Amino acid sequence: TVSAPSTTFIEGNQTFSQGGWWAQQFTVSQTTNFMLFFSSQYIADCSVFDGSQLSNFQNNLTFTSIQSFDNQFGYKSFSLAPGTYYVGMRNQSTGSNACRVELDYRLSLPAADKCSYFDAPITGVKNISNNSYWTHQFTIEAGYRYFLDGCNSGLSTYIIPASEYNNFVNNQAFQYYTDYSNSSDGSFPGIYEIKLSAGTYYLCFRNTTGSAQTAVYVMERWKKNY
Repeated sequence: TVSAPSTTFIEGNQTFSQGGWWAQQFTVSQTTNFMLFFSSQYIADCSVFDGSQLSNFQNNLTFTSIQSFDNQFGYKSFSLAPGTYYVGMRNQSTGSNACRVELDYRLSLPAADKCSYFDAPITGVKNISNNSYWTHQFTIEAGYRYFLDGCNSGLSTYIIPASEYNNFVNNQAFQYYTDYSNSSDGSFPGIYEIKLSAGTYYLCFRNTTGSAQTAVYVMERWKKNY
């Protein structure tokens, strides 16, 4: 936790049949700032709520949430006081639905890490059709640390140098980096540090899943103090 601006707390990756749901309990011991990421193939709910609302959530009834996506997807930040809570997903489509949730908590970095929060140079929520792609150009500058965070419901995710852009968009072989990822194709990014030399790069998503998919992403840039 001393090396990253936030820490993945809970991750869920589920494919639900009609009426399917998933929930996980968690406990907060001191007031903590959280970031909730949610992506889904079709319409679905994702919420953080207390235990008194669990039955209503499970049975697809109206319930009170602390933070929620109602047939939506994206990312939201919020704070929780000490207590016991649930984070859950439930399918609201009439067929099978791929969903993913990531709940991160945010920490103040200790002085020994010598970093301070600076900004989030790229953020977004995209719906990408089948057999399509999306790219976002960004710049790595010396003197900062960069972290990619977010989730998607089945896309391949890459960071490529600017020199490989034409190969990527023309579906040719291309060079890509996986320092930020724990999988060979970068699917389902959580929070990962991007350890690359200064220069111009692209964040790229490619969809070959057979149907439209969503991508939710934030790139954070932290200033080094040394």
